[in-house]
Amino acid sequence: MSDLVFYQEQKFSITAINGTGLYSPQQDGISPISFSTACYRGYTCIYQVSEEYLYLKQLNIGLKLKDRLTAKYGKGLRLFDITPKYHNYDSYVVYEEINKIIYFSGGLLLGKNFIKEMYIHLGYHPAYKFREVHELIFREGQLVKSTDISQKIDEFRGAIATHESQSIIEKLTTETNYRNEFQKWTQKTLILDYEL
Repeated sequence: MSDLVFYQEQKFSITAINGTGLYSPQQDGISPISFSTACYRGYTCIYQVSEEYLYLKQLNIGLKLKDRLTAKYGKGLRLFDITPKYHNYDSYVVYEEINKIIYFSGGLLLGKNFIKEMYIHLGYHPAYKFREVHELIFREGQLVKSTDISQKIDEFRGAIATHESQSIIEKLTTETNYRNEFQKWTQKTLILDYEL
């Protein structure tokens, strides 16, 4: 599950990160637990870019059963001066309307309009799997640059398609070669890092 960012009144997925300062529950001494096979890290964040600043708007977090039950009865662990709400379906709690400035410095790649034909049930979806992609650069939480890189990503996607179709036969020629390529691909899929 990707973190989300509302930017220009539209919802985007974070497809890659190069920087520091995004929210993590560990900052508040909380060790989240996985609440879904799609979210092993145990939490997701919803951010918003508003008035040129990055805000944390919502935190969905998997907690131990005891902590979830206290939240269910309105006595959950308070964060950001907010009592969480229990989410019955997915066994996590939700902190809503947080409105906390996040002093992130670095870049985020945001993707919208996922290309369903490129879906693979593993890890995070990279930017090239989205039709619309923006790069946002922040300094201490303030948006200093935004660039629509959708056309560059489309060109990259075309290059990948050509390369992949040519190299699929090569990858399958030896089991060892295929295993090595699969391991490299898997490692890339499970991280969100990118270079500016």
